[in-house]
Amino acid sequence: MNPTALIMWLSAVLIVSSATAYFFYKVLVTPHGKTEAEEQPTPPVKSFDVS
Repeated sequence: MNPTALIMWLSAVLIVSSATAYFFYKVLVTPHGKTEAEEQPTPPVKSFDVS
């Protein structure tokens, strides 16, 4: 294999692998978000008096 192509391949593999590892680690250490009810509160119910 051409040395230039080897360097290009190795750098591409290292960049993609490090980005994948970084985001995987970030997902693992990020605390959980709020519950679904807290994130999207239900709007108040509008009731109409028909009497």
